[in-house]
Amino acid sequence: MVGFLKNNWFKLGLLLIGLIWVVSLFGSGSGSNNSNIEAPATAPQNSYQQGQLEEIFKNKPTIPQNNNFQAPQPQNNLNYTCSYNAYNCSNFSTHAEAQQVYDSCGGVLNDVHNLDRDKDGLACESLP
Repeated sequence: MVGFLKNNWFKLGLLLIGLIWVVSLFGSGSGSNNSNIEAPATAPQNSYQQGQLEEIFKNKPTIPQNNNFQAPQPQNNLNYTCSYNAYNCSNFSTHAEAQQVYDSCGGVLNDVHNLDRDKDGLACESLP
């Protein structure tokens, strides 16, 4: 029990010394005098004269607004199963066949068949 109290008193003393040191470095906040920090008397003036900004921005380029934007959807024209893992690389004889299914089902964004294990956009790279 004495050892327990001795260790805790020692830690408490170190904590108190550290706290006193930090307060002495940064001040306690109350009673500290920060008179060397002054606010500017007036706001800084703009170097542009009235009308110059209007002239600068008069011919600014406009950004066309297209509210009919639609993200491209995967093309599934060949009736591949894309809702669950239905194919493996062993189901294909060439890389091109596997790539067609991979792209039709969504490519990198929807590799449900796990045909692109290294996620580089190329399906079943080991196939000829």
